Amino acid sequence: MHRSSARSAVRRTNVTACLRCRSRKQRCDQQLPACSNCQRAGAECVSTDLDGTPTPRIYTKQLQDKIRMLEQELQKHKQNASHDPVAPGDNAMKLGSWSVSSPYCDSLQGYGLANVISVSDPWECAVDGLLGHARVEVSLPTGNGVDALLSIYFEHSDSFTPVVSRAKIEAALAHVGRDDQDSLDKTSQDGLFTAYMVFATSILLMNRKEVSLPASRAEAYFLRARDIVSRNATMMHGCSVQAIQNIALMVQYLLLDAKLRPAWHLLGIATRLILELNLQNAEAHDLATDDGIDQCWLFWSVYSFERMLCAVLGRPFSIPDEAITAPLPPIHSDAGRSAALQLILQRRMLSEICVTLMQNKYRNTASLDVTAWREDMLRRIQASQVPSQPGAKTSDVVAGYSENLKVLLLFPQNNQDALSPSHLSILAHTAYGVIQRYKELFKDGHLRYYWRTLHHLHRAGSAMIYCLKLPEIAQQIELPLKQYRESINICSAVLWGMVERYRPGAQYRDSFDLLSTSLDESEADAYSLAPESEMLDFNILFSSDQSEHRDFNDAGGFE
Repeated sequence: MHRSSARSAVRRTNVTACLRCRSRKQRCDQQLPACSNCQRAGAECVSTDLDGTPTPRIYTKQLQDKIRMLEQELQKHKQNASHDPVAPGDNAMKLGSWSVSSPYCDSLQGYGLANVISVSDPWECAVDGLLGHARVEVSLPTGNGVDALLSIYFEHSDSFTPVVSRAKIEAALAHVGRDDQDSLDKTSQDGLFTAYMVFATSILLMNRKEVSLPASRAEAYFLRARDIVSRNATMMHGCSVQAIQNIALMVQYLLLDAKLRPAWHLLGIATRLILELNLQNAEAHDLATDDGIDQCWLFWSVYSFERMLCAVLGRPFSIPDEAITAPLPPIHSDAGRSAALQLILQRRMLSEICVTLMQNKYRNTASLDVTAWREDMLRRIQASQVPSQPGAKTSDVVAGYSENLKVLLLFPQNNQDALSPSHLSILAHTAYGVIQRYKELFKDGHLRYYWRTLHHLHRAGSAMIYCLKLPEIAQQIELPLKQYRESINICSAVLWGMVERYRPGAQYRDSFDLLSTSLDESEADAYSLAPESEMLDFNILFSSDQSEHRDFNDAGGFE
């Protein structure tokens, strides 16, 4: 009866109160831009949106003011509409006497109309609206600087997502010679764009390893590449493999710079071009030629980018795995890409886990033996760590990704079968390993993608709390409780350290701190951890990148 009455009281909680008043159990007057309690305390007043996302009340007040301003502007526009000579169609965006009619205009809403009207091509509008419209002058590096930047880039790219080969980059640099795009042909402009994007990514990688190195040069190279695209929009939307490569290079940089919104948009364009060129099918790839092998690597790189982003954001995948018959690239073409090939196999398993456990929600899987399927997946994950090259050592990145897959596979989900004691033991042991690994990587400055690592670390810590809150199961499988409890503090400390460099992750940190404080509460319901911990996957990082990421161009990132 006591537990039932407590839960009923929770349901009667005033959900419109700010988080501070709710946590302190105070009456909240819900004033804008801050309630009286928060004003007196000098604290930020934060409430929750309809989807559960924490939102500062001052932001709500700003939105209300902006709506009133836009309503006034709209009223003025309606009064002057009879004097406008342009009559755009149903799918046009109208600004005074200028309009654009394009199926992509809807996607430009919210990206800055002032940027959109500076160009005339709808696809240029998409690029400018997403990435800004600033023209900069910067020169290509020369001499030993080129070799050093290329080495840094391919050390990372060939191990994760090989977008372009080194031979193509060197050929492009030799062909371009100088940055005078007004006198360059289409091939030379593609080469110039590729060079700037590679150098921008290289400098950003250097910044991720050494925070004291400024990332301003990387942004300058990126803006120079964006400027080239804005003058020749066919480089991004032409139905060609080169256009897909250009998009993939930009996505690679944007994901590293935690600019997830434009990366998401550009991945949609790349996927459309892949479908038009039929690259998801085997017959589109000729692995007997170097160009065919490069095309195959490019397809799987775009596949990896999309799976990586969709898995964190909780979005469905654009091309289902059962529709993909494209062959895996031959590893003999470049032995240095062995780890990248293993990661492709693991991302295919990531896709299967997400679809089976989360996206399908057990629809049409009544006959699925979930326990047996998990056992099979665990065997496949373990086998994926074995290098394809005889005698080669398993990459640390591959081993770490395998641990993340195991935690995702065994993480408690809604409406799923209870985990067996053996699976609970694997979950606890693997989650402990993930926390320890990220502690070492963070301490050594080897992390690159904070937006993704925050997600993995939060889930590993939540899984550890889940296991520790089942004492009868913990005793049965003889968990080393002392070390596992210490890992909770380690996880919290690493999350705090990451947020110092990437502030949008504060909600992951705060959510985990709330979970960890409930570890010793005897009346807490362990199974309530799953929906609360997964609630963060959908909106936090995706919605925060457009306003806050610019403050952290010189912050570290991670893998």
